[in-house]
Amino acid sequence: FKFVVNSNADDIFAKVQAGQYDDEVSAPTPKTIEQYATSSTLKARMIPNVGDRTNYITMNLTQPPFDDLHVRKAMNYIINKAALQKAWGGPIPGSIATHVVPPVLYNGGLSEYDPYATPTESGSVAKAAAEMKQSKYDPGHTGKCTASVCKNVVMISDVRSVDKTMAPIIENDAAEIGIHLTIRSVNGAYPVIQKPANNIPVSDRSSWGKDYADPYTFFAELFDGGAIIKEGNTNYSLVGITPAMAKTVGATGTVTNVPTVDPDINACAKALGQARITCWENLDKKLMTSVVPWVPYLWPNNVFIVGPQVTHWNYDQFTDGPAYSS
Repeated sequence: FKFVVNSNADDIFAKVQAGQYDDEVSAPTPKTIEQYATSSTLKARMIPNVGDRTNYITMNLTQPPFDDLHVRKAMNYIINKAALQKAWGGPIPGSIATHVVPPVLYNGGLSEYDPYATPTESGSVAKAAAEMKQSKYDPGHTGKCTASVCKNVVMISDVRSVDKTMAPIIENDAAEIGIHLTIRSVNGAYPVIQKPANNIPVSDRSSWGKDYADPYTFFAELFDGGAIIKEGNTNYSLVGITPAMAKTVGATGTVTNVPTVDPDINACAKALGQARITCWENLDKKLMTSVVPWVPYLWPNNVFIVGPQVTHWNYDQFTDGPAYSS
């Protein structure tokens, strides 16, 4: 195998198509995916594989209006997941996510679990409004967030083409329930949202993939209060934060009585076999109904495009990349 570094994605896929490269590990853009999906001669060279990953909108449980459970539930009902999937290029780049961990890590469990189901996964104003009416930020029970904290809510996005497509969708959807977002696009947004002292209310940049084939690698890093750190934090929602921890990392806002799932994580980590899988499944359900830190919207596939001379190709599920076995 000869590996070549090329920083120009368009050039990479042009050379793969021409047969100058045999394979690539550079995620194809929605434009490239559409080109291959609609071509009878090219389609067979595009190989999608389950990526063991979840893309999600993260909401900060310490920042108004997302410090209210009903607001977070309303966000899950209002977001047009089908439109976000289309922004990524449609069903080939990934299936619509309905909960935290991809079902493949539960051996197919929770495949049908969809606590915020809406027609064609396109969002529901009626269901979102019904949830919003129960929020303290909708004292008049109008179905919209009418409090001042619902104005100019900062959402951190990135500058990738897909983010530029997604951000207006999320902005328009949130406005349907009275949450008016101010989009801040940052080139490489992760350092911004990974610093709790920045007190970012919401972000569409977040994505997480397994470190190894066990759901623990989602829950421990993303929801354990003990994982919250000053820099490089991956528990963006600050699930399990305490006032003492908030002071240490510089987080402000509603830092008392934030839900924790630390005991659940500890219990599941000790279990084995099917009991372990069931335990993680139950925690997934708890997070989606009692804590609700995310709006999961996509379980991405890893899509690879190979050159015309490639006759055999295998996927390595552990590394989520090509298997160098042939």
